[in-house]
Amino acid sequence: IPIDSRLTNLYEKFNDNPNLEIKEFYKKISEITNISPLNLDAIVWVNYEEFMKYINSSPNPDTFWNYIKKSIEDKF
Repeated sequence: IPIDSRLTNLYEKFNDNPNLEIKEFYKKISEITNISPLNLDAIVWVNYEEFMKYINSSPNPDTFWNYIKKSIEDKF
């Protein structure tokens, strides 16, 4: 996936492993969620502003996964 400021912001907020590069971070998320990297990027892109409000209201590591799950459930 192309790395842009949105993905970089999320990586910096949620990555707790300084040795994990940004593309590997999103690869792991893709594997965990079973969502292709391109689709994951699209979910973040379409919902970024709402996502940032959501994570800023409850900043804990599970928020990222909860939001991705909520976004998917809301769309299908």
